Amino acid sequence: MKSILLLSMSFLFFTIYDINSQSNVPGCYQQVWSDEFSGNTLDLAKWSYQIGDWNGSNVQNCYKHNNVAVSNGKLQITSKNEATTCNGIAHDFTSGFVQTKNVISWTFGYFEARIKVPASNSTWPAFWMSPQNNVYGNWPQSGEIDIFEIKGHDMYTTYGNAHWGLSAGNKRQQKGPYLINDASTWHVYGVEWNLGELKFYLDGVHYHTINDFRQPNAGTHPQPFDIDFYLRLNMAVGGDYLEAPWNDANNGIAQLPAVMEVDWVRVYELNTNCTPNMTCEIIENGGFENNQTNWFLQSASGATGTLSTDNNGYTKINVTNAGTSDWHLALRQTGMLLENGKNYEVSFVAYADAARTANVIVSKANGTQYHYEGINLTDVASPFSFQFTMNATTDANSYFNIGVGSTNVDVYVENISIREVGCIDCPYNLGILNQNIPTNTYHVENQINTNSTIKTTENVSFKAFEIFLDQLFEVEQGAVFEAMIDPCNN
Repeated sequence: MKSILLLSMSFLFFTIYDINSQSNVPGCYQQVWSDEFSGNTLDLAKWSYQIGDWNGSNVQNCYKHNNVAVSNGKLQITSKNEATTCNGIAHDFTSGFVQTKNVISWTFGYFEARIKVPASNSTWPAFWMSPQNNVYGNWPQSGEIDIFEIKGHDMYTTYGNAHWGLSAGNKRQQKGPYLINDASTWHVYGVEWNLGELKFYLDGVHYHTINDFRQPNAGTHPQPFDIDFYLRLNMAVGGDYLEAPWNDANNGIAQLPAVMEVDWVRVYELNTNCTPNMTCEIIENGGFENNQTNWFLQSASGATGTLSTDNNGYTKINVTNAGTSDWHLALRQTGMLLENGKNYEVSFVAYADAARTANVIVSKANGTQYHYEGINLTDVASPFSFQFTMNATTDANSYFNIGVGSTNVDVYVENISIREVGCIDCPYNLGILNQNIPTNTYHVENQINTNSTIKTTENVSFKAFEIFLDQLFEVEQGAVFEAMIDPCNN
């Protein structure tokens, strides 16, 4: 017997959220390792030092033990203008570098740190991961995961990235730039790493996804990101990553010494007995993990364009004929459920090849607007968000549109989301297998007149105070349900 059910109950909810540190860990993860830096020295049971000079990217410093300290609950990495010798080579700058190499490493998980970096033009702070063993060959063949990198002369852009390929001159990366509100203040940087996918986070906001480790590759997708990686924290001085004139640290001496502070580092692994549920999310494939599935371009008044995926994982809207209004060419998804009286939050990340306007329209199928929002795009990836109330009749086939007509400037978007305000994504699977549901305690589209038993949770999901059983949900005749369900603490 199959049916669609909506069961209302009272629930207790649990989510991993630390408001003081802005950590917002994705559902189904449990902490397995951390360093809160509560002592007075670096814990060598958790970390090792990287010392000496660095051969790549024309970095100008030598890494030394003395540039790493732990005090007042913080790890401090200090870059200095001081003469020293590394491996027989003279350097004018020193800095610090710690890592978990040969101490502990992981395959998959959620990795995050709370960090404050200095506004020092010639520094290059980073939180990143490298392979414990070069299974597929030397860099970049076995991969690199950059949880964040900051250019010291730009406190308003952070980069989540990954590298792989066959050689330094024949490699791939998918760099995700993201506008940040002053990196010289505290922020939480994270990456969620699963088989075949990397998701990058800033203060709990998912802003970039990489899920196509395309050729050239020393293996095949999902390689090389299927082996053990270890954590690294450092701050380089000078180097090719920085823009001139700051790539030469001699031009930034006035801002040294500079200190990168780390409040904590935490590692989480998936609970294998847990199934994440994302029913608070209304948009399908908003991170474009499945390319442009569920999305298409809607055109009017002769406007034309195409969709593709760029090297950074963003969906590119190539505007070939713009029309005369933003709405003449729109990235569209249909089939969203918007309920009367509920509040919704829309968010996404976007940029353009040059400054331009665009708009977001949430509408009825006939074009009647539920909400309109004008936006201004620049050539820097920036977050956009707004809220609206669904004041119209409940609509199960609402349209979402990002209008990019009116000018032939291409637009790039990622991580589109519409969520019901106040909806809670419970991170744990429903503990209701073989539980019995009584008659008349739920709303049903296809009325079941007798009691039923839940036989599988495969097609079960939930959000605040509601359980949804989709059309494939299987039930059988059973006894009366007598226990309350606590889906988050099963």
